[in-house]
Amino acid sequence: MIFKRERGIRRDSPKADVLAMEPTAYSKPFYEITGQRIFYIYLGDRTLARGTSSTFAWRAALRKLKQERERE
Repeated sequence: MIFKRERGIRRDSPKADVLAMEPTAYSKPFYEITGQRIFYIYLGDRTLARGTSSTFAWRAALRKLKQERERE
């Protein structure tokens, strides 16, 4: 059995995978008018993905980066 966490080290996390593909990507939370916190993943000036939690946002960014790499 392979555990995702061993001694505090995360393996195959979406954030680590995105940063391996694009080291300049970063996350920033914003609060919507409704008071809900939304996380945005940026790549330079471009908004790459967004999600209700940072994990969901990083997963969406990873999917988008993979799709863009497949098209090239």
